[in-house]
Amino acid sequence: MASATTITLAVALFGLAVPAAHGDLQAVRADEAPVVDGLLTDPVWATAPACTTFTQREPVEGGPPSQRTEVRVLFDDRHLYFAIRCYDSEPDRIVARRMRRDDRLFEDDSIEIVLDTYNNRRGGYCFSTNSLGAQRDALLIDEGRANAEATWKPSERLSLEAEYEINRVELPTGHFTTHRTSQRMLLTLSTDLYVRGLVQWNSQREVVGGNLLLGYRYLPGSDLFLVYNHLWDTVGGTHQLDRSLQLKLSYFWRP
Repeated sequence: MASATTITLAVALFGLAVPAAHGDLQAVRADEAPVVDGLLTDPVWATAPACTTFTQREPVEGGPPSQRTEVRVLFDDRHLYFAIRCYDSEPDRIVARRMRRDDRLFEDDSIEIVLDTYNNRRGGYCFSTNSLGAQRDALLIDEGRANAEATWKPSERLSLEAEYEINRVELPTGHFTTHRTSQRMLLTLSTDLYVRGLVQWNSQREVVGGNLLLGYRYLPGSDLFLVYNHLWDTVGGTHQLDRSLQLKLSYFWRP
């Protein structure tokens, strides 16, 4: 029997899946603010129609979703409210490892919503969360920025990503351009054991940074990390600047 994970946020969000048609997600004015408790039992939620016509983003872009998602939207003079119910027929397999603020929540099962407040498709506000309640928000600015990304998944356990980004920064005193390249790797050894790698170069600092992390989730939301960091200077050749080996422990406590 399928179970449901319910996430309710009094902010503007946009689901991991994509609405099938423009305007399908409708916001309804609320006479009074809903109770934001994650239960969705407040009668005011029933006044907003549920948007369910989502499609996949990956692995089959535009394909039918494997699980059902319901989104309802309310607003008043001061706030925008989203109620999101995410069904999962295998809740024991939900991936939720991230608890740090503004972490890479897209590597978990998560919700991400973007508001294009100027309706110009050039930027917006991004909010995301996972089933542990971790939070991430960002301001998206496309003007003066260009990037290219590539993702390859040779197997269900291994994911590889590459990105190249150019940023042109305009200042009253002039302008400058920065270049950044990064390569990421995620290897899932089991539901509780994984390896992450990152190599990144930034033209502004002229350094190359490398990071290799072995993570073990010994309890839901609680992880043990073994992290190796390496930093090289690229001015006049390649020179080692720093390296370190760290052991980190996180514990998630909910009263």
